[in-house]
Amino acid sequence: MIDRVHLFKLRDAHSDAPTRDRLAEDIHAKLLPHVKTKGWELRVGVPAGLEAAKAWDLYVNVAFESSAAEVDAQSALDDALATVRDRSEVEKHWSFSRR
Repeated sequence: MIDRVHLFKLRDAHSDAPTRDRLAEDIHAKLLPHVKTKGWELRVGVPAGLEAAKAWDLYVNVAFESSAAEVDAQSALDDALATVRDRSEVEKHWSFSRR
């Protein structure tokens, strides 16, 4: 299983709690069909504490069965994350193999 993790730091104009929540809900809604049809696992979150909020505004984790499935998923991820990317000053992303 491959975990694809994305962290976003939004520009100040977009980093308030209602905007973060709306963006998180939008990402979830856009990726949910893939969760249902392709068996992905999805987690979308916002900071739960002050320390996390200082560093990041949104967390997205999508899990796939294989690296090949991750490659196939890239366009769906790009679509779902486009609005957040437009409002972000920093995005970090990594892939991890579960053990």
